[in-house]
Amino acid sequence: MNEIFHKLITEEALKTLPGWEREILKAEEENLVQEYCTYPDKAVWEKERYRPYIFLYGRKQKENPDNYQGRMFHYFPYESVALNRKRFISGCQFYFKKIKENLKRKEIREAGKFLGAFSHVLQDQGSPVHCLEGPYACEVMRFLDFLFPPSSLKPITAMQVLMDLSEGVVEMKDYYPSLLGTSIEEACFHLYEEYFRLLKVGRANIIPILMNSYENEKEKVKKHFSLMLKECVKVTSNLFHTALSLAFNRFFPEEVGKLKRVYLTELTPVEKPLVTSTPYYFNAVAKNFSIKKEVNKEKEFYPLKLKLSDTEIKEIEKGFGTGIYPSYRIVFQIPKKVFEVFQLVAGLHPELSSEKAKVRLMVEFKNKVKFDSGVIGKDDLASRIQIFVKEGGRLELIAIDESGISFNKHDNLTHIVWGEPLLLKRRNK
Repeated sequence: MNEIFHKLITEEALKTLPGWEREILKAEEENLVQEYCTYPDKAVWEKERYRPYIFLYGRKQKENPDNYQGRMFHYFPYESVALNRKRFISGCQFYFKKIKENLKRKEIREAGKFLGAFSHVLQDQGSPVHCLEGPYACEVMRFLDFLFPPSSLKPITAMQVLMDLSEGVVEMKDYYPSLLGTSIEEACFHLYEEYFRLLKVGRANIIPILMNSYENEKEKVKKHFSLMLKECVKVTSNLFHTALSLAFNRFFPEEVGKLKRVYLTELTPVEKPLVTSTPYYFNAVAKNFSIKKEVNKEKEFYPLKLKLSDTEIKEIEKGFGTGIYPSYRIVFQIPKKVFEVFQLVAGLHPELSSEKAKVRLMVEFKNKVKFDSGVIGKDDLASRIQIFVKEGGRLELIAIDESGISFNKHDNLTHIVWGEPLLLKRRNK
């Protein structure tokens, strides 16, 4: 991202902060906007001056646990979500720790340098070009040239179009930042979702920007670029607010209350199936709905439902609707000492599933089976599940086909519902 936009985003994010936070940063606001938020780019060329503020992901040194020898925490390589998440959270822990330590010592200038470097990294992830890096990414320049090959009518490459973007709006009137956690572990967990949202918003706007650029629709280009910039402002604002709140242990009840419950539907799985049986297929894990398709008709979307008793079929507001594969796993990484329990209700959709549907549903935590439904069909009651997850680790929702029917003949037979998959910071009484 152009240095100008890093400065504009940082300046706008600072404006959104509560008064007490702006007062703390007041003496360093100008430096934070004009200098500190540019450190990661400068660290490439002036290592001795700027590298102390850049996290390096790689091998730990025993003599200095905070120093890593490896790749700069700046641009993210193409890798799995699991590896990307580990890399990202390692960097977040480093920065939150450094910011907190310096603020507690009243070293506002040093804290500002780490805060600026951290914000730059996040802002890049929501920018043109860099949003195409990281998980589910591609070789950016080659990919864009395939989609928009240079020609006599449009000789400027797609990459250069994105690099030359110069008009966008960052103003965020009336935005109030969100608290991401009351501990560093919790803040890192939620900041990863903020990062992933930046990728999604950025990638969703790249094609419209390029198409409108080649049509010389400047206002439309500005509109889509502004959407990306404003998302960067939000995430930067949330980062600043959370870092300061953590440093001074200052949290407001209404903010803390919003963190008590988190649905898995709001999180990025580290692993999920690419396909499940039709009509889901490449919509393998449908969020908050089930899918049905009749012969020669369009797909239809239905509410998630589960049979809770012989007399009650309940519509489920939040959850996952899927088909089946020989087996699949939907995997989430749960942080340590943040949530106490995980609960959900799971089974087959009683109205959409066929009599031939037979599945086995399991939940594993830290590679140990915590729930096993046995073989169930559409008329069996859904199971309520509660698992203690305070230790943190891999949480896996597993489905195994027990119908004996080959995958290519599985059309419309199986409709699995993972309902109300909820992480709680306190156990329900």
